[in-house]
Amino acid sequence: QCESMLGVMPTMTLDASTPKLSSKNAGFLVRALPLCVSLQHLSLQRVPGLDDVTTEAICAALIKGSSRHGPLANHLAALSLDGNHLTDRSGRALASAAKRGAFRALSSLSLGSNGLGGESIAGIATASRQSGALTKLTKLNFYANRCGDDGCAALASQLERGALPSLRLLY
Repeated sequence: QCESMLGVMPTMTLDASTPKLSSKNAGFLVRALPLCVSLQHLSLQRVPGLDDVTTEAICAALIKGSSRHGPLANHLAALSLDGNHLTDRSGRALASAAKRGAFRALSSLSLGSNGLGGESIAGIATASRQSGALTKLTKLNFYANRCGDDGCAALASQLERGALPSLRLLY
């Protein structure tokens, strides 16, 4: 019964007022995500305890959900991980999830105020170009990260080569 209830839930949000995300609660979240086939918005902004390890597990769960239910069941349109002190390790996990079909419907990816570097934004753009992922992404928030000149140049190069074809807003 729980699985059928999760299957129709369109929005899941953890807000900054939640207590620290314990490994036990992170485990519950990760186990629930593949069951949320109608999930459209996942907002995990400024969640105490959300780290690279948890982000990798979330990405793996989203991959599992998209492969378990097929491309037509993948409705995630908005993912927000702002303000979680994530590093390029999380960026690599997000790029891998994109390559493996977890973000087919994603139109908004918000990664502001983390510790992501140029490797992350370039990796996400490269995943888009190489695998046809993120073709619906119109908004990418990379504000207040450590992108640097090299990361911006790598992103520009990928955009010129056809990455993120629907992107309209980048900040």
